[in-house]
Amino acid sequence: MVDFDPDRPSDYERMMAAITDTALVAEVRDAITAVGWCFDAWWADARKVATTYDTKRAKLVVAVRAQIRDLGAHAPAAALCDAARPLLGEFWPQSPGAAAALDEAMEAMRRTVMSRAPAVLAARAKVVAWDARHQPG
Repeated sequence: MVDFDPDRPSDYERMMAAITDTALVAEVRDAITAVGWCFDAWWADARKVATTYDTKRAKLVVAVRAQIRDLGAHAPAAALCDAARPLLGEFWPQSPGAAAALDEAMEAMRRTVMSRAPAVLAARAKVVAWDARHQPG
């Protein structure tokens, strides 16, 4: 008979839970930084022909950068993800050149902020809860 308990963390969840805070924060910061660099490259040309929506997005990027800076060097991954969230719902058109790089950076940041970081944090919580209930003695 197979002993299956849906609350038991899988090997994959244990592997995800083992990702250090330092590594997770670095992934999130790298994703946000890439968006900033790609935005700068795109905005250098787009500013000349910017629509009202482009200007709105530019102001949003500036605000998110300021918030990330204000969080400081030791901000946890969850705080960085929260600071980046306003960018996630913005439409970044797939266009050639710098706009394409910006779109790719945004998609990578979405995957990191909306999927990877929450999965690591959820895996940690599951492993900690399981281990706490199943400690000997």
